[in-house]
Amino acid sequence: MTSRIAVAHRWRTERRDKCVVSVSRQRSADHDANDAELLTAALSGDAAAWELMVSRHTPYLRSLAAGYRIGDEGRDAVQTTFLRLFERGGSIRDPRALKGWLRTTLHHECLAVIRRRSRETSIP
Repeated sequence: MTSRIAVAHRWRTERRDKCVVSVSRQRSADHDANDAELLTAALSGDAAAWELMVSRHTPYLRSLAAGYRIGDEGRDAVQTTFLRLFERGGSIRDPRALKGWLRTTLHHECLAVIRRRSRETSIP
């Protein structure tokens, strides 16, 4: 038999979780829209938009790069990712998918670092 307290707690928890999911979905949608606008403005030459976009995504990308355990070269990979964005940003099909594009590009940059390291260590 479930106590009234347990039922009330479960109800509050489920209700809170639904609210959190709803708010996070809304924030995610707003963030994506802002990313698309920022990307468009940054690629048009707006330096402030570029700085905001870089400062917004740098912590996320650095945390992803840290997972590859490549040390300081992870920071270089993040910088190279933003360089690729600057060079190829106009070819992004859906600017709302900027975060995914950055994640994928960083992944490729980190793998390139790992490949370079393995070549350097395997040469006698």
